[in-house]
Amino acid sequence: QVGSTDNFFELGGDSILSLQIIARAKRQGIKLSPKQLFEKQTIGQLASVAKLIQKKPVAAVEQSSGSLPLLPIQARFFELEIPERHHWNQAVMLTPQTALDATLLQSALTMLVEQHDALRLGFSQQNGSWQATFGPLNTRDLLWTHVLDDAARLSELADEAQRSLDLKNGPLLRALLVDLPQGEQRLLLVIHHLVVDGVSWRVLLEDLQQAYQALAAGQPVALPGKTSSLK
Repeated sequence: QVGSTDNFFELGGDSILSLQIIARAKRQGIKLSPKQLFEKQTIGQLASVAKLIQKKPVAAVEQSSGSLPLLPIQARFFELEIPERHHWNQAVMLTPQTALDATLLQSALTMLVEQHDALRLGFSQQNGSWQATFGPLNTRDLLWTHVLDDAARLSELADEAQRSLDLKNGPLLRALLVDLPQGEQRLLLVIHHLVVDGVSWRVLLEDLQQAYQALAAGQPVALPGKTSSLK
């Protein structure tokens, strides 16, 4: 349990977590700045500089559309000789503490894609050059669900999900919810490495959890406001 005198950075805090804390505080009507969090590194110290503000509803932001230049790391990806470009993913296998409802999870995943435009990107080659284009919001088949009598088949399904990504037509995100014997579940999330890295996973997982928990509780989903567009 974190106390009021525990140091944020000694507990493993970093710049990404600091921004998440600031965003969470803002949603609760508390104003903090990155400078304050770096200088006042305990809850007790932050309490002396935090300001109460009126909570405001998050303004709706238009979905990004059209094409955009490749980021340097994306351009480098297409310069390399990679036999299976569609299968260049990062994935996490989660064990839910309580049973997940597939309908609610589908809704939460849809909100995640709405929130993070990069998950709608498609990559195609035209006149010898690769470009990125925002696709329509189509999350109908985003979530696969399976019931297994034999947990040994889980790796087979996971491999199928890993190979299901399509750089051109999407999706670049695939979710797999598997019901196992004895009431256990596994949730696999697969995202193409062109649109996710080790840092952004934290943001995506937090947003997904927040959306699902709000839906499960019958409450409005209030994700943080979008940051700067990829464009």
